[in-house]
Amino acid sequence: MSGETPALGMQDPERKPEETLSWSATLRADILRVAEQIAETEDRLAETLRHLASQHPREADRLRVKIDAAQACAAQARRMASDLQDRATAGSPAGDFLMLPRRRSAGP
Repeated sequence: MSGETPALGMQDPERKPEETLSWSATLRADILRVAEQIAETEDRLAETLRHLASQHPREADRLRVKIDAAQACAAQARRMASDLQDRATAGSPAGDFLMLPRRRSAGP
């Protein structure tokens, strides 16, 4: 598992504050990038499901539920990224965005 960052509890307690801030900024940038990738994937999924719904009218109602869920997930990922960016700009601790409420399941 070379190249991976050890768990927080396993890290050097002698780490300098500026190293921690740099690491935090790197993680924040990674989270923002991944959140946007998730949103883009959900957008593509919704578009694919819309296409399927147009070709399979009998399944359109069921697919619309899944389209709505994909769009909601994309919006949530973008909100999380925006919240993290806003908090970083305001000087808030990097991890507090994790306290956002979880998405409710749209069902099977």
